[in-house]
Amino acid sequence: MIQQNDLQPEVQKPTVTVSVSDSSNTPPIGESGAGLELVPERSELDITLDRIAESIQARHPAVRRDCGAAAVRKKLIAILKHKFVPSSERMSYLRALDETHGRMCASSQWTKDGGEFAKSLENWLAPTMERYEAASTPQVAAPVVTKNVDQLKAEREQRRRDEGFADAQHA
Repeated sequence: MIQQNDLQPEVQKPTVTVSVSDSSNTPPIGESGAGLELVPERSELDITLDRIAESIQARHPAVRRDCGAAAVRKKLIAILKHKFVPSSERMSYLRALDETHGRMCASSQWTKDGGEFAKSLENWLAPTMERYEAASTPQVAAPVVTKNVDQLKAEREQRRRDEGFADAQHA
């Protein structure tokens, strides 16, 4: 004979861990269910995202800190999606991004006048702007070598001789 319970589909329940509070104010388990807290298991990526989001948010210059750790976490997830970072490389990518942020915060540009010239945190983490991938030190231009007119003329004549021009003057 088929019973009504046999017709209902089996529902899988989410995996949870039970954490018992150590507080002395908490009644023992069994008394009105107090002391039990259902905590969903968290992946290593979730833990790393939270840790790095908190680190970046706390480190950013205060005058440009315009969002909280939860918003930073959302931005980090958006960056991972925008950059199509494979799941096997997400942890190392997040660590590298955190290190880049640390270098930027230590740079003279971002520390000048209490961080006045730093990008806002939300702006720096904008996924499509990719400022988070910028080098932490500015590119140094090659030193400018000054030459006088006579040196330049001599170099020009030497090139012309090397290239076989017949009208090159002989020095």
